[in-house]
Amino acid sequence: MTIVIVEDELKTLNHICSAAERIDPDYSVVGRARNGREGMAVIVTLKPDLVITDIRMPVMDGLEMIRSLEGRLPETRFIILSGHAEFEYARQALQMRTADYLLKPVSLEELTASLGRARDSIIAEKVLKAQLPSSVPDREILGLFLWSPEARREFFRGALRDRIPEETRLLLMVFSHDRDMPEDERRLFVERSAELVSLVRGSFYPAIQGGKQRFVFLCALPPETDPGITAARVFDLSRRKCMQPMAAYWTIIGGIDSLDRDVDEGFSRIRWSLSYPAGTFLTAELTGELSAESYVYPAALEREAAAALAAGNISKTQSALEKFAAGLREGFFHYNDIQSAMVRMGEALLYAVRIYNFTIYEELKPEEITGSIKRCSFVSTFEDLVQSIITRLEAGAAGTGDSGNPLVNRVTAIIRNEYMEDLSLDSLADRLKVSPEYLSSLVSKHLGTSFISCLTQCRLEHAKALLASGNGRISEIALACGYRDAGYFCKVFKKNLGISPGEFIRSL
Repeated sequence: MTIVIVEDELKTLNHICSAAERIDPDYSVVGRARNGREGMAVIVTLKPDLVITDIRMPVMDGLEMIRSLEGRLPETRFIILSGHAEFEYARQALQMRTADYLLKPVSLEELTASLGRARDSIIAEKVLKAQLPSSVPDREILGLFLWSPEARREFFRGALRDRIPEETRLLLMVFSHDRDMPEDERRLFVERSAELVSLVRGSFYPAIQGGKQRFVFLCALPPETDPGITAARVFDLSRRKCMQPMAAYWTIIGGIDSLDRDVDEGFSRIRWSLSYPAGTFLTAELTGELSAESYVYPAALEREAAAALAAGNISKTQSALEKFAAGLREGFFHYNDIQSAMVRMGEALLYAVRIYNFTIYEELKPEEITGSIKRCSFVSTFEDLVQSIITRLEAGAAGTGDSGNPLVNRVTAIIRNEYMEDLSLDSLADRLKVSPEYLSSLVSKHLGTSFISCLTQCRLEHAKALLASGNGRISEIALACGYRDAGYFCKVFKKNLGISPGEFIRSL
């Protein structure tokens, strides 16, 4: 590390020079000066890594010298010395590109620690610059800035600032996609957006976060270009080229210095997409000081939908959910209220699925569905997620449709019609004139489950419907569903559904 020392006191100057070179042989004092003006000439000529300078000196003081060098040697760092513990000196020093501020007399320990910190900072910046050659394309620089660790962000901010042409207007657009986009769809969207911006002679800087779900576009546009029209064209492209709707927000920003905060603000404001119809391009005006209506959660509708789903009544479930979604769209509600309502309804439906069919509940991966609901940008996305649950339930229990094998179809028909009887694999094999082993392998191959699992699932579906109707005691319902022992029925019910028959009734 090369060092220049600027100090008017000869004794202090000699002490720091000899001490610095004793501390570490890699520290090399390459120049000296006795005032700020001499210091400027030496520093500009030698371009050192570090300058150690006093503040109070004749002709030109240290702070004025540093101000005069701003912009000329961006890689040089400064350690400031002062014989006065004055707040104003410290305040001014901290506002500059200084590595440290030390009070005289400086001990060897203090100097050693300060030089070490300066060296680490200089090495870190050189490493970063080695990692970012000027050949990095424009389409990567914004992402390096936004998604890098905090320690590296300022470096990339400077690199991005160097690329932004002067006399431009900075248009910031953020997009959020509810579902993962296919690679070709994502690439096409970015490429076409860049083409649209190039038509107005603007510079385009894209970034993608979270793999595929969040986009940031920074456009440096000529002064004569209307940023609103440019933003609208890109948004229209997103609606035409993307299979799923994207939430979007645009604004004009003041510069690169606050870009990361502006992006965070954009993704915060984009959450208002839940409150607007799908396809609304959000702006600062649409997401500013808004007066949202008070939302009252329809608890009765939740109970209706969940009870219908737990009993296997798909049409009644869909009707209740249509009313729920319509209610979210009827007024202008805060996005937090809408999201909370969707999560609450989604969790109630998943619990109902757990009651209706525990196997399907596990297949649905409820935690992933709840996470997807929390990320929804539109009510329509929530409806799609709920419909995927209903579609899976409509497929019904394994083996209730056409299996593709006539013998297995006869097995499922017997189960549907005679589930209340004393059925067994051996008795069915005898009726169908095949061996139990052959029938068992055939059922497993075509239904993906065992005979006893298929029979149990069918019996429990009928049991839930009878329990939900409120007609009959548990022992009577057990008998009606093929279980002669009510205790065994309760054990099977809880093992498969996670709750007892009594808990099932109380949950309705």
